[in-house]
Amino acid sequence: MSKKIIYFVQGYEPKVEAISKEVAILARNFDSKIFDLATKFKFVSNKKITSIYYRLYPLAFILMKLNDKKNKISHIYASLGDFPYLTFLKKKPIVITGISLPPKERIKKSIKKLKRLNKIVVECNRDKRKLIEWGIHIKKIEVVYPGIDLKKFSFAKAKGNFNILFASSPMREIDFEKKGVNLVLRAAKEMAEIGFIMLWRNVLLEKIKNKIKKDNLKNVLLVNKYIENMNDAFAQAHATIMPYMQENDKSCPLSLIESLAAGKPVIVSDKVGVSDIIKKEKCGVVFKNEKDIVSAVKELKKNYRDYQKNCRKTALKYFSIERFIKDYQVIYHELS
Repeated sequence: MSKKIIYFVQGYEPKVEAISKEVAILARNFDSKIFDLATKFKFVSNKKITSIYYRLYPLAFILMKLNDKKNKISHIYASLGDFPYLTFLKKKPIVITGISLPPKERIKKSIKKLKRLNKIVVECNRDKRKLIEWGIHIKKIEVVYPGIDLKKFSFAKAKGNFNILFASSPMREIDFEKKGVNLVLRAAKEMAEIGFIMLWRNVLLEKIKNKIKKDNLKNVLLVNKYIENMNDAFAQAHATIMPYMQENDKSCPLSLIESLAAGKPVIVSDKVGVSDIIKKEKCGVVFKNEKDIVSAVKELKKNYRDYQKNCRKTALKYFSIERFIKDYQVIYHELS
């Protein structure tokens, strides 16, 4: 039996990976199947998912074409800088959700491919403005914020000293600077009175341990394990920090919106795509430069109650599953 929608993804791991969680929500709510170019060696094919190791390219190409013939809408879910599927998906209405927007220099050769898509979905207004500047017609672009199960999160007052949670473990050492890992450690060195909780994923573990040990950062707690219930992690902290140093990362990080759902304000750099929402709704502090991170932490701590009271209602306004599903229903209806 054919499916209405096929989601084309890369590295589908909904238990641990934020983008995969978004796709899993959509797949549960629409008549669909998932096609995954897996980053680990695997081959699975059934009614719900086809997952094949990306280096088995000839077989992946054949299966991709077979799956594409059976669907009515192709939905690619990836960074707008990743185009492994666009060469082959041509016949059906195609929508792509760009969870991050690389610099124009990186994707300028693919602008023509983007222009031929039926819909381009981005996760923040900043990315929409950039696509318009690059020549994509405004009617082709939609902003859809990620959705989370808000019922899984609730406010719990943190105990002890002021603690800040950092939950963005990079997969490559080169990304320590880009994702703000190094900046968090520098802030911890300057503010011994503030506790920093770093959630890690067992990748580059010795590298981060050595950095913490080198500066004798006794106020940094490294938690290296998979946390099934993130609400428990937020309960240990007063706030969450996301100090991206480059714009071309996930526009709407999952840990940020989960923190808001748990009633915990956030500290973000203006490189984070949804920093405009944080500033507008006054549910956290936005800083511009590296040197401003200390003053941002101090500002949040000083006026904590003013920021904290706006967190949950911001999550309800922008990031509910119901709104997420409804927005995509509108898009799919238009395409079909």
